[in-house]
Formats: sequence, C-alpha cells, structure tokens
Amino acid sequence: MQNTIFKIENLQTNSCNVADHLKAVQINLAFFFIIFVGFLPPTFAQHIGSEIPETLSETLTQYEISPNDVTLLVQATDEVTPRLALNLDVDRNPASLMKLITTWVALEVLGPNFTWETNLYADKSTRRGNSIGNIILQGDGDPFFLNRDLWMLLGELKNSGISEIRGDLLIDDTKFLIDETDPYLFDGDGRHVYNALPKSFILNFHSIELKFSVDQSSNAVLVTTTPSMPDLDLINTISLSQKPCTGDMPKIKLSLLNTNQYLVSGVMPISCDEYKIHRDLIPHNRYVKNMFKKYWAHWGGTFSGSVGFGKVGNDHELIASFDSRPLGELIKITNKWSNNLMARMLVYSLAGDTAAPPFTRTSGLNVIMRELKKNNLDTSKLIIENGSGLSRETRLTGKFLFQFLKNAWEKPYMPEFISSMPIAGVDGTARKRFQHPGQVGAMHLKTGSLEDVSAIAGYVHKNNGKTYVVFSIINSPNVNDGVGKKFESVLLDWTTNNL
Repeated sequence: MQNTIFKIENLQTNSCNVADHLKAVQINLAFFFIIFVGFLPPTFAQHIGSEIPETLSETLTQYEISPNDVTLLVQATDEVTPRLALNLDVDRNPASLMKLITTWVALEVLGPNFTWETNLYADKSTRRGNSIGNIILQGDGDPFFLNRDLWMLLGELKNSGISEIRGDLLIDDTKFLIDETDPYLFDGDGRHVYNALPKSFILNFHSIELKFSVDQSSNAVLVTTTPSMPDLDLINTISLSQKPCTGDMPKIKLSLLNTNQYLVSGVMPISCDEYKIHRDLIPHNRYVKNMFKKYWAHWGGTFSGSVGFGKVGNDHELIASFDSRPLGELIKITNKWSNNLMARMLVYSLAGDTAAPPFTRTSGLNVIMRELKKNNLDTSKLIIENGSGLSRETRLTGKFLFQFLKNAWEKPYMPEFISSMPIAGVDGTARKRFQHPGQVGAMHLKTGSLEDVSAIAGYVHKNNGKTYVVFSIINSPNVNDGVGKKFESVLLDWTTNNL
C-alpha cells in the first residue's frame, strides 16, 4: 500500500484513552496498521475513511459532488477492517445494484438448475385427426422466452400430429397476479422496454427493434423493424440533415396515432448512417399473434384465428411443452445486461417458495427479505420495490451492501453468482469501461444508474490472491451525464494501483 494519509478523529474506546492521543493527528496508514491494528476498538471501522484519498477528493470537488452524497467501501474479503470506507450507515438509492440481491436470493431459493415450463394446451374433444380447435399458451414465468423458443414449442406441437388450428390462440398469463399496471409511472415513457411490466408469459421482452438507416440513392431515411410486425403501421416523416452525428443525435420521436399506428418524426444526420432503438409498441396479444403465425407457418401449420386471453381448465390436455434455460444461465443475462424485466419476473417466481399461484410481488419480496434475514444481514434500512432497482423508493446502506457481498462470497453458489456480474472491459454493461492495466478481466462489477444516481459494486481480484469488495453509490443531481462513471473509474484506479 502506498503512503496514503488519513486523518483519524473522535476515536472512542472504553478500554483505553486512544482518542486523546490520536485526535487530529496525521498518521501514515500503513505504519498505523502494522503497529496498532491489533489494539484498536471495533469503532475504528466506522471512522476510517472520514478523509478519502486525495485523488478521490479532488474528483468530487471537480464535479461539485459533496462527500455527504457518497457511500463507498474497499475491503478485502479476508480482512475485518476496510481499506477505505465512507458513509456506510446512510441509506441511498442503489439503482440496478438491487438486481444483485434479487438474483442471489433466486439462486439460494430456487437453485441454479431451476427452469420454467411454457405449455400448450387444447380441449381434446375438439381434435379431429390433425386438426384442433382453440389452443391455450400457458406462461410459467420464463423471463427469457424468445422467438426461437416459440419456434421449438410449435415444432413439438407439429410433431404431435397437429397441423391445423381451427380456433383461436388464447394466452394464459394468470400465474402472476400483477399489481404493477402502469408502464408510464416511473418516468412517463412507457414505450421504453426498460419500463416493460412483468407477465407470466412474455415474448422477446415485448421488444421491437427499430432500425433507421440512410438510403443515399433516395436521400431518405428507411425504417425497418425486428422482428417484422405486419400489424404495426409506422408513418415515416424523418428528415435528413448535414449536421455531424455526435452526442445524442439523431433525435427520433414516436407519437401514437391509434392502437398500432405511430408517427415517426425527427431529424437524422446523414453521417449517422444507421441508428437503432428498442421500444414496446403494440398490445401483447397482437405481438404474440404476429410471431405465432410466422413460426407456425414455418412448420407448415395453418392458423387463421385471433389471439386473446383465456385460462387452462380441467377439460384441457397438455399437447406441447418447452423448458427454459436454467436459472444459473439466466441470471447472467439479468445482471450482465441489467435487464429490469427479468429481475422483476424473478420476484414473482420467488413467491412460489411460500405460496400457490397466482404469485404476487409482495409474496416474492417477502421471500427475499426472509432469506436476507436468515443470513443475518441487517435489513433495517432496506427497501425493495420491484427487485430491479428501477425505482425512486428503493434504499439500502453501505453497511448492508458489504455484509451482502461478503456473505455471497462465502456461499456455495458463489461461482454462479460472481460469474453473473459484468467483467470489466470484457462484457455486459462494463465491456467498454475500466480498460487500464490490471483492470481488464480482473473485476466483476455490477453497474447502476438512474437520474441523480450512479452506482457500482462487486469484486476486484488482485494478482497477490486477494479479492476486494468494492462499491460506490452516489445520490446527487451533479452525478448525471457520465460524471458518476468518471468517479467510479478513479475509485477503481485507486483500488487496483494502491492495494
């Protein structure tokens, strides 16, 4: 450790009068640890870091962020005293760091091999040879059910001998009793896929990719969608400009005209060439209908009905089934790419540990709190709203976060949990960050950001065999526009270079 200088103030003890001798005295931290660490009272850990290293302090000053708005910690997993700590008892909004808690509890309760089953049912009395009446698509809560999975499910249906569906497709998504009904509630932009609400059956996160590309020959902007959505009507009025493609350009706006029709307006610089966004644009049943018809036709099946909602009854029999990928794989997608919908769906699935369907968010959150308390974690200031961190109400303290990360490090499912976190400079939300020597591939870090919130937490692995728990949570209006990321980089630089 380099000779970083700290100021130790107001140190209190009942056994000896250390505080009278050390108050307001500059001490070389490395020397202090060697000589005195065995004699200091437990309260030392609460005071160390009351002055942070100069490089961190200067960064906060540069961006006008008060140290009172920052919680941070650096502590080795095999040590009892932090190398650096600040404001550990203050409760703050952790943004997407909350996904770490949701996914860890899911591992502990459900296990890494847990899977979800998406099923097709039919009334056997309506079957005539290779023809069937209505069919019901029943969701089990699979948080990562994609087009390829639907294609495989319909292949099994075809292999059962059915090729004609005379009736309708009904979606049974009653396994979850959803009390979150307004996707616009968080920030007023319910079309963004990060605001998508959980359902026990959802396909492709209900996401549509819109690609805007410049056609040089016609001097116009072309709009295409993936997956293709015949029911979606986009009226394209985007104009081209000669402005440079920088910052938040281009500026594209979608305005709803009616149920499936949008006016697409804005300006796209010709130098941008191509631009993509992902949005939730059409009703759930219409989205499923487009995909169902497409992939059923791939198998040579026929279907001309509509898509609505229904419920599996006693007169229905199972005719096809698809098992999801195991939970151990899915939490990697949840954490590495910070998928809000997957985390929120996990909360409902956790309710199954204590309740029968329909599963509720409250029951799932109760399971999370139960598991945390069972592991002797201090949840007194912990507030979880939906398990994803997409919330203004969620709160935790640095004290809890350290206990949680330290506990997770010591558990049997530690490898599965750690591997779910983005690897610095390699993948997920950390793939383009932390590129300095000694950082790429040496840190597992979950990122989090909201307006006025920037956070990071995880583990730094050193060549000497030590692993450090590291986190920073800043709640400040001055942390936006990438400022929080810059401070986090300075903190990680300090950790990798000084320990």
